[in-house]
Amino acid sequence: MSERIKIGGLFERTNLCMIEILGIKDEPGSAGHIFKLFSKHNISIEFITSSFSTTGGGSMSLGMSDEHCHKVEELSFSIEELIKPDKIVKRPAIAMLTVYGPHFAEKPRVAEIFCTELGNNKVNILGISTSINSITCVINKCDLFQAKEAINLKFELPEY
Repeated sequence: MSERIKIGGLFERTNLCMIEILGIKDEPGSAGHIFKLFSKHNISIEFITSSFSTTGGGSMSLGMSDEHCHKVEELSFSIEELIKPDKIVKRPAIAMLTVYGPHFAEKPRVAEIFCTELGNNKVNILGISTSINSITCVINKCDLFQAKEAINLKFELPEY
């Protein structure tokens, strides 16, 4: 077995859902409109990814507690009025798995190993978010045990 990479730890979050807002026009203020609406309805967002293509369309994926998903479904009309997306999709039963640092800038293989091992173990990544000291993958909740087993083989976790 190859040498395991030392990391600061592994964090998991379950009982989440993800809302994907697809076909957002590339206009200033779109994200602000969404976050203001969610804030107004006391909806906490735990995961955000956003991208825009050169053709002008964009997408945003938002992870939140299951309890907030019903609120967002109720707000779909308001979201459509504010930013006029092509489609809003709800993904229930997701989980977040985070590998955290410190100093991932000095360990360029962390993202590669994390994502490769999930793929090698047939765990589909629904979203990825990073910071200077962490990488989070959003996966289906039913894949969480398998994902953690794969990660534990490649990363050395601290002993507590």
